[in-house]
Amino acid sequence: MSSENALQAYHRAPEELELEEKKRNLANLQDQLANRELEYAELRAELSVFQREFYQRVGRLYPILDSLCADLAELNARRSPSDTALRDQATTARRQAEQIGRAFEEQQASSPEGSRQLPSETLKALFRQATKAFHPDLALDPKDRARREKAMKEANLAFQRGDEEGLRRILQEWLSSPETVDGEGAGAELVRVIRRIALVKKRLIEIEKQLIELRESPWWKLHAQVIEARDKGGDLLRKMADDLILEIENLRTTVSAAKKTDRE
Repeated sequence: MSSENALQAYHRAPEELELEEKKRNLANLQDQLANRELEYAELRAELSVFQREFYQRVGRLYPILDSLCADLAELNARRSPSDTALRDQATTARRQAEQIGRAFEEQQASSPEGSRQLPSETLKALFRQATKAFHPDLALDPKDRARREKAMKEANLAFQRGDEEGLRRILQEWLSSPETVDGEGAGAELVRVIRRIALVKKRLIEIEKQLIELRESPWWKLHAQVIEARDKGGDLLRKMADDLILEIENLRTTVSAAKKTDRE
């Protein structure tokens, strides 16, 4: 530090000096948080791509299998109308088949547009900037938090869609908003920065837990198995689909034979 800078620092109020230090601390924590939020968003996007592939190649077969299971259960129940256990099994099987069919349709309908590909480097950079700019956990009052949550929700949707222009527009609108201008006064600003530091630290702990939960989820473990098999030249999803197709064909043959027997 030069003698001139040292003199300037000497004449500045203690809260101004502390404010500078806290702002540097906050900026560092915001960088960490932005990196973690981006990592989490990337993992979710990667999982979304995998889930779409899984449902298209494997998941679509489960409603067919369950419907055939329900058909067979209903045939068995009709053969023994006095057997309440078989009737209950048939009812349960049909309900399960319908539920799985609806779940598959809902999953297909709810998959965000553009989730078939992983995010670009530009999109990731924009998302990181957005996270640093308006993360909800940087809010100091309910009104500010509501604004930030709305902007963050829109940013997440744009990220999932792979919409670079949309995310850029959301970020620019936030940065140009008059409501983002900080108030004056070193003392008040110091309090705001200290509170934001506490909020960011809290969010960092939370997102670490979320990352662990995601990586330990059944979906992620299956995804990891598929990648491992692919690295070895295999195709786990194809094997799963082939096994299901064989099971479906065998069950279809059984149901057809049972119906033929009943007609005779």
